[in-house]
Amino acid sequence: DRYAFANGRPMVDNTTIDWFALQGREVSGWTAIQFKRLLDTCDIMDVPIK
Repeated sequence: DRYAFANGRPMVDNTTIDWFALQGREVSGWTAIQFKRLLDTCDIMDVPIK
């Protein structure tokens, strides 16, 4: 879990792990990951999904 405030190397987010991978696949150089998480995790290092 990482977060970036600007263009550059993201900081390691040591607060909580708020997302869960459901499945993933790679086809012709494209990677798709299906995951779930709350829209607002109340974690200061997570951006709420609106």
